[in-house]
Amino acid sequence: MIIILFAVTGFLILSYVREDIRFEKNIFLYGTAAITFFIYSFIVFDAAFKRCSKTLWNAVLFLLCVSFVVLTRLTPALALKQIAWAALAVTLSPVVPILLNSKKIDFTKLKLFYLISGLILLVSVFIYGSITGGALNWIDFNFTVGSREISFSFQPSEIVKILFAFFLAASFSSPIRGILSIAGEAGAAAVFVMILVIQRDLGGALLFFMVFMSALYVATGSARLFFAGIIAAALAGSFAYFQFDHVRIRVVSFLNPWADFFNTGNQIMHSLFAIYTNGFWGSGLNLGKPLRIPVVETDFIFAAASEEFGLIFGVLIIVIYMFILFFGARAALRAGDDFKKILLAALVSGFAFQTFLIIGGVIKLIPLTGVTTPFLSYGGTSLLTSLIIIAVVQSY
Repeated sequence: MIIILFAVTGFLILSYVREDIRFEKNIFLYGTAAITFFIYSFIVFDAAFKRCSKTLWNAVLFLLCVSFVVLTRLTPALALKQIAWAALAVTLSPVVPILLNSKKIDFTKLKLFYLISGLILLVSVFIYGSITGGALNWIDFNFTVGSREISFSFQPSEIVKILFAFFLAASFSSPIRGILSIAGEAGAAAVFVMILVIQRDLGGALLFFMVFMSALYVATGSARLFFAGIIAAALAGSFAYFQFDHVRIRVVSFLNPWADFFNTGNQIMHSLFAIYTNGFWGSGLNLGKPLRIPVVETDFIFAAASEEFGLIFGVLIIVIYMFILFFGARAALRAGDDFKKILLAALVSGFAFQTFLIIGGVIKLIPLTGVTTPFLSYGGTSLLTSLIIIAVVQSY
C-alpha cells in the first residue's frame, strides 16, 4: 500500500505542469502503467514464489517505484522503457524457481556451458560492440518495423555476471584439495577479467574479480587467500591507473574535482551539489535541478533522488540495499548444499559490491567506476539480471 501510495503521489505531482497550470495526460498514463505493473507484480510473485519473503519483494519493488518516478521526472520516455523492461523481467521470473528446482537438470555438470556461453557473449562485444564512457561494453541493435525505426542496446557483461556465478558454483561445489585444485577455475576467471580489462570496462573487471574472491572464500574458508586477492586487486588497480587514461582521469577528478570543474570534475561536483544542497528533506519532487548532472539517468540517479527527496531518503535507500544483502546472505547460510551456497554467495556479493561501487562513486567515497545502481538506474539488461538474482534468492 505504501508503494502504491508513493507512486500515485509522485506521478500526480509530475502530472501537474506549473508553467501553464495544466494536467499532463502522458505522465498520468505513465503513472497508470507503473501502478498496473506493481499490482501485476504482486499477483505474479504471490503465485510463483509460495515460500518467498514478501518483505524482500516489497523492498525491491519500492526501489523500482523510486526509479519509475525519478526517471519520469528526468526523461519520461526512458521511464516507459524501464516499466516495460520491469514487466518483462517479472513475467520471466517464475521460470527461475521452475528451472532451479527441476530434478531433470543438474546445474553442477554444466560448467563448460557456463564458461563457453560467457566467453562468447564477452567476445561478441569486440565484433558488434560500441564504446560508451570510454569502455567497449555495449551492443546496439537497430531494425525497422514498417516505417518506424527501433533500436535497443544491451550489456553482455550483465548476463555473463549470472553465468559466471553459476560457473563458480559448479566449479567450487566439488571438494577442493590444495591450491592447485583451484588453478583451473582461477585461470578461467582471469580470462573473464582480462577480456573486460581489454574492453576498458574496469568496473566490470573489478566486480567479476570480487565475485570470484567471494565464491573462493565461501568454498575454502581461507582468509589468507581472500586477502591475497585483495592485495592483487590493489596492484592491478595501480597498473590500470598508469595504463588507462580514463582511469587516471577518474582518480584525479576524485582526488580534486575542483581542479578541472568544467571538464573532468563537472560530473562529480554537480552530484555533490545535488545531494547536499537541499539538506535532509530535499527540494521536493520536480523542484530540483538534477538534469545538470551528466548521464544522471544511469550513473547518477541516486544523486537525483537524494536532491529532490532529501538526504534522509538517500540514507534509507542505502538501508534498503543493506536489507536486500541481509536476506541474500541469510539465504546463502541456510542453503542445503555447497552449490546453492556458493551460487547465492557469488550473486549476492556481486549485487552488494556493485551497489557499493556506484553509490560510493556518486558520493565521492571512492573513484567513480560507471556501473549501474541496481533497480534504480535506467537500463534493461541491468534490471533483468538484478531481478534474476532476487528470484534465485527467493527460490532457495
